[in-house]
Amino acid sequence: MFIKNNMYLMLAITFISLSTSTAIFTETVSAEQTSTEISESTTLSKDSTTGNTMETASSSSSTKETVISSADETNQINNVEQTSPVPVTDDEEELRKQFEADYRSSVMSFEEYKSFIETLKKLTPTQSDLPAARAFSAGTQRDQIVAEAKKHLGKPYTQKHPDRLGPNKFDCSGLTRYVFLQVTGKNIGDWTVPQEKSGTKVSISKATISQLQPGDLLFWGNTGATYHVALYIGNGQYIHAPNYDTNVEVSQIWWSEFPPSFALKMNLSDPVAQGEPINDGSYVTITKKGYDIYNSFDWSIKTTSDKILNNTYQAKVKYNHSNGITYFSLYDSNGTWQGYVNSKAVEKGAGKQGAWMKNDDFVTVTKNGGTIWGNIDDFSSVKGSTTSLYQKTYHAQGRYNHFSGQV
Repeated sequence: MFIKNNMYLMLAITFISLSTSTAIFTETVSAEQTSTEISESTTLSKDSTTGNTMETASSSSSTKETVISSADETNQINNVEQTSPVPVTDDEEELRKQFEADYRSSVMSFEEYKSFIETLKKLTPTQSDLPAARAFSAGTQRDQIVAEAKKHLGKPYTQKHPDRLGPNKFDCSGLTRYVFLQVTGKNIGDWTVPQEKSGTKVSISKATISQLQPGDLLFWGNTGATYHVALYIGNGQYIHAPNYDTNVEVSQIWWSEFPPSFALKMNLSDPVAQGEPINDGSYVTITKKGYDIYNSFDWSIKTTSDKILNNTYQAKVKYNHSNGITYFSLYDSNGTWQGYVNSKAVEKGAGKQGAWMKNDDFVTVTKNGGTIWGNIDDFSSVKGSTTSLYQKTYHAQGRYNHFSGQV
């Protein structure tokens, strides 16, 4: 029995040894296959959208992007992106595992990451919630950039490298990189931090969004530690690849809940459709209803001429737009910008008094000691006093709604 048992034991050990060896061999083959797959995925691939051959290898694009601080940092980012974090989850332990595997953990704390995920889940709107954005003709580079981004709406999010660089899947920076590469031929950087260097940084708020044009970039996070980027398309909207379990989509800017930290004005070669600003300086009075007052030349509306009818503003500059219309850029007496208005909605005045408007009222002078002006542009000429006219009635044939707000 001892010998028999010993033989059984030896046979069992041999079987275990063979099984272990087989398992190791299988794992080795799997690793080789993975290596082959990665090698194949980093070779030249065909762009399914344009039919052009483009390079998507991380090693190629990262070595060209000189703004990344070191080769080690580049490798660290790409190594993190090789992982496939679990999908977005409500379980905090699983979320922490996802955070540790997410490349954004290099620029965010877990609490910041958790807040970011929760905010995206809460705020991401559906397409039907959004106002209509401008329809682009795909003529200028900016038009082409927006049109290219729209081609990829609905494509899934991934951080797997190099899949995240498109054209079938994206993360946020992979999407912006791909769009600019297709339209301009320029690699703006493989992830958010080098992309911060691809344009002119500007502060951004709801009040200043009009300075941006479609094709500019929006960033979230501190300079050098940004964690999200999106492509501005005008009308307060952007296209982005938000997060796991989501697709490339259009979103409005959530100014209160999720405002961009800053923006980049991208240096694109196309002339702007409105042309260059021309100094004007005249004073104009809004005399016609039914005209929109624009926030920007992407035609987002600030107000209407009906709401500011008969007010006088200074037209500091004007634009002779390519559509054949002249637009005035209006400022009030406090220097606050009011928007762009079609010149057909206004009448020019001889000075700060604005335009003469027919009145046809009969008025009685009821106060002593008031000044009668000979000049109401700069109030440099006094004609007399209301004392001599006190309680007399006159025909007020016209009136001026002065730049100062007085009539």
